Amino acid sequence: MVVFEKFMSMFVSVILLLIWVRMPTSAHGVYVVLRPATVQLDGNEPTEMIRHGNVTSFERHLFTGTGTGVPAEIRTWYPCSDVSEITIPQNLDNKLDRTGVFRHTFLDGGDEVHVVTPVQWRGRLTFSKATRTVYRGETLVISVSKRSTHRLRWRHDGKVIKQWNGSNSVTMSNVTSSSAGVYECYINNWRQFGQHAIMRLIVPDCPRNFANAPICNVFVALGCYNGGLQLQDDGACACPVGFTGTLCQDVYAEGMYGTLGQHQCPGRDCSGSLFCQPDPLGCSCAAGFKGSTCTEVCDEGRYGADCEGVCHCADNSTCNPITGVCGSGGCAPCWTGVNCQQRPEYSAPP
Repeated sequence: MVVFEKFMSMFVSVILLLIWVRMPTSAHGVYVVLRPATVQLDGNEPTEMIRHGNVTSFERHLFTGTGTGVPAEIRTWYPCSDVSEITIPQNLDNKLDRTGVFRHTFLDGGDEVHVVTPVQWRGRLTFSKATRTVYRGETLVISVSKRSTHRLRWRHDGKVIKQWNGSNSVTMSNVTSSSAGVYECYINNWRQFGQHAIMRLIVPDCPRNFANAPICNVFVALGCYNGGLQLQDDGACACPVGFTGTLCQDVYAEGMYGTLGQHQCPGRDCSGSLFCQPDPLGCSCAAGFKGSTCTEVCDEGRYGADCEGVCHCADNSTCNPITGVCGSGGCAPCWTGVNCQQRPEYSAPP
């Protein structure tokens, strides 16, 4: 009997370790906002990087053909104690160092936190998303919109991928940790001009729905809503721009962002801006927008950051493209919540 009781005690302990119901925890509250979302190399439009948080350094994350340091003649100013802004001047001297991948380091609650920001050229050869987050074992398709493909070349973290030569779309099956990094697609012999597609792939340490990296032995029983992703240490939800709450179940008013919805886009219009956060979220357009320039409005039936959310409204009606909130008809059957993204537990009829 004593042996059985000890066995049951150990069994229960293992179960509690492996199935972890998330407790309220907050993610890092730092942001980098790139405005506009892409750079016009031959124009006179300056590029702004608004940083929310205590920034300790700003540097180029990886060489992508257009310079090893930060863009020339940048200006930094501090409109608030926790907000700093970098302005990359208009390109009057044909400088080509404004594109690439940059890293901002923040000091947040005693922790050093990095935000990596890919900056693409506003042209025909771009990736539709600046970053993608894919879990181990999953499949990823990356492509560029380019009709003539024979001169296209690819790199991963600076290394040439010869087998992808001449392809405008590639499929990566069974993604692994080594798949993470920066991908470039460019026209042969044109990489040094910066007129090519740049994307960063994030591959979390733990598989989907698992936490406690690097062991990854904790199954997180509750998922994240509205495009939220689990942090790898404690399984808490990191929420995309426009959403908050323990499970990212709450929506902000239009034009607001930040962990508490305390920041406002100019004129309450967040179109055309790219919002970057620490991994695993990476960068995305504001809720309601998609595309490389973040100016395309979500298709009917979609909502949220990068338009990744799917509406669940009654009678297949569409929802608000920014918040996902349905109209007067309410939620479709089996869906509930402020924007009809939650499924109540099934209960058998009497």
